Amino acid sequence: MPSEKFRTAAVLAGGASERMAGRGKQALDDGGMPLSFRILERLGDVFPDLAVVTNRPGLYRSFPGKLSILGDVVPGFGPLSGLHAALAGTAGEWVFLSACDMPEFDIRWIRILAAGIVDSERAGCGPVAAAAGYGSHIEPFQAFYSRRLIPHIERAFEIRGPSGRAPSLFSILDGLPCLRIPEERVRALFPDWRLFRNINTPEDWSEYTRGRRTSYPGTPGEARNATWKEAKDVEK
Repeated sequence: MPSEKFRTAAVLAGGASERMAGRGKQALDDGGMPLSFRILERLGDVFPDLAVVTNRPGLYRSFPGKLSILGDVVPGFGPLSGLHAALAGTAGEWVFLSACDMPEFDIRWIRILAAGIVDSERAGCGPVAAAAGYGSHIEPFQAFYSRRLIPHIERAFEIRGPSGRAPSLFSILDGLPCLRIPEERVRALFPDWRLFRNINTPEDWSEYTRGRRTSYPGTPGEARNATWKEAKDVEK
């Protein structure tokens, strides 16, 4: 079982799916179950507490497992609204955030982030987020976020910039302590960056369903038996 610190994962399942020719991504049929169910199932191999933030709550009432079904508390801010709902609607100290169109999973990545958070906290640099670096930015999904982000997000909801644009996650994290795993270290595990890819178009979906799924070491079979003691065993 994972430690109490890292027991929660949430999937954001909203958006208009504009490039999927009218097909809602969260309900795409992935081997006899909705794609979002498949993603939740994989996360459930590791995380005891699962949540989904969705504009289609009825779809998830048939999910075969324990699941918190959440909606945006403060709508209108896109994924930032979803992250806020996930943090506010769950009890975990940290929430691992994924999306309904990101089907790849790797237990090694969870371990790396968890170990990095623990090490940073022991060093007195408690981060509010842990994510993969990508150029000068971070990958916002397949990342951990702390409940300590909630007041920062809520303040941002109240203030829009001079242009009237909604705040971004990156603008909120700016100036806050974050654990950023260097891109070169991430690419040593995932050279093609597939772990962070979205299914955005019918072509993406066709490639995925043709079986071109990356089967990284440490996927579901191993994940069921994983413990957070193993987090310290990952290559540094």
